[in-house]
Amino acid sequence: MDDVGNQSGCGSYDVEEDSSPSVQNDRKFGIEFRVIGKGVYLFTPNAIEVDIKLYNICGRLQQTIYKGVLTKGGHTFMPDIKRSGIYFAILRTNKFKESLKIIRF
Repeated sequence: MDDVGNQSGCGSYDVEEDSSPSVQNDRKFGIEFRVIGKGVYLFTPNAIEVDIKLYNICGRLQQTIYKGVLTKGGHTFMPDIKRSGIYFAILRTNKFKESLKIIRF
């Protein structure tokens, strides 16, 4: 909301195409985690165990998007967001944690 020009690259949940640069790109691990269209995109260079959860602005868990082992490559997940608001997708692995801000209009 404070990022009118999308300076931080957070992206918007309701955009059809992702015109912003990668939201989160952990170069050390080669992982890419970003908003793409109405989904959340995760690229992993190797098989990895992940836990992706969706929280509302108050920090309440809304949904477990995915929990388990992913093969290497790109994966797109479609969170079930029914109400307008600000949400956070949190990616956890055994080595790091990343977050995405999702704005639903």
